[in-house]
Amino acid sequence: VSGELLDGKAREEPGDPLERRNAARIVTQMESLGFEDMKRLDFANPWNRRLAEALTDAQERLRLVSATMEGDQFGPTDPITRGQFAQWLARYKGGFGTPPKQPPVDDVAPRDRYAREIYQVVRNGWMAVDEDKDGRGFRPNDPLSRQELLDTYVRVDGKQAYAERLMGKEEEWIGDMAPADADAFQTVDHFADYPDYPRERVPAIAIAYRDGLLGRVFGTDAKALIQGEGLQPQKPVNRGEALVFLHDRLGPVTSPALGPDPG
Repeated sequence: VSGELLDGKAREEPGDPLERRNAARIVTQMESLGFEDMKRLDFANPWNRRLAEALTDAQERLRLVSATMEGDQFGPTDPITRGQFAQWLARYKGGFGTPPKQPPVDDVAPRDRYAREIYQVVRNGWMAVDEDKDGRGFRPNDPLSRQELLDTYVRVDGKQAYAERLMGKEEEWIGDMAPADADAFQTVDHFADYPDYPRERVPAIAIAYRDGLLGRVFGTDAKALIQGEGLQPQKPVNRGEALVFLHDRLGPVTSPALGPDPG
């Protein structure tokens, strides 16, 4: 991890002198959590402060995050798997019900790691599954992609019906929207890698852009999306981005601690 910023790139402009003075307090918080790599970040950077806030809340309330294999590292730039993200999402949402009599997916057995959490997110429709003639698959060991995270966003934020109504109807998008929505879709149309997007994925991307989620979670802005590398929807989501997303969308955790990560 860079000693300056999370990934060596400026997420946002550094804060004012007062925000810089608060950096020492945040470093002390990170020391109390025991993650050595987090102490080396530049907390004058707003995105890094956002990550520190999310990590502190997740640890103090849910003991949500386990260290990496090194033992004292959070690993904010490490890719997160779909199974790991399902665990975090399920713990944030809470409300574990009765275990299903039959697994809702074919590639996660009841005794597998994260099985309880995966079954919960699948049963509630918070994450998508692959369905074909061979059954239903969750792919728990695959990295979570940015597109999959945005799909989860519209699902947990109550926007799925709207996104589904627009899927595959490119010629109807603009005329079927409020002005703010139309502006967002027209902006996405200018993203550098837009020609590579599956058309059915565009509504979730546009909704996330309209809501400011791409900036808050991925630290990017319209200029970078249009003139730079674009969104790169297949790019793996890292642990830092996943945690910021959960804290941003589901708010500070208020449910009782569910115990430490078993893994």
